[in-house]
Amino acid sequence: MFHLSDISNATKPWELCQTWTDLLFVEFFDQGDLELQHNLTISMFMDRKTTNIASSQMGFIDFIIKPSFEVTVMLLPALYRCTEGVESNRKEWEKRVLQYLPEIKNIKRESKCSNTDITVMGKNFR
Repeated sequence: MFHLSDISNATKPWELCQTWTDLLFVEFFDQGDLELQHNLTISMFMDRKTTNIASSQMGFIDFIIKPSFEVTVMLLPALYRCTEGVESNRKEWEKRVLQYLPEIKNIKRESKCSNTDITVMGKNFR
């Protein structure tokens, strides 16, 4: 159950799911940038030049989230709404694959300081 709470982002309403996913990828891409800067192999999903966020989320839902929540619902049927959210968000990611093509500046850093302003899909975060 603890692990399910960690991966439950895809069960949330779309706007919340998308916002948290975009913020996660800001961290992922920052890590990939540091790995590249230090001549290390860039970790999977951390390369801003090759990663399609929407496609990666569809795979994560298909192979990790959906099966995990389906098994949980067998034991705790009251959690069926979680699987409904997963299905709905999977469809939303599918609609947005072209929007999240690599090299499109969907995620950009405004500065490199610790209290960085971040713009993600038109939303500003500090």
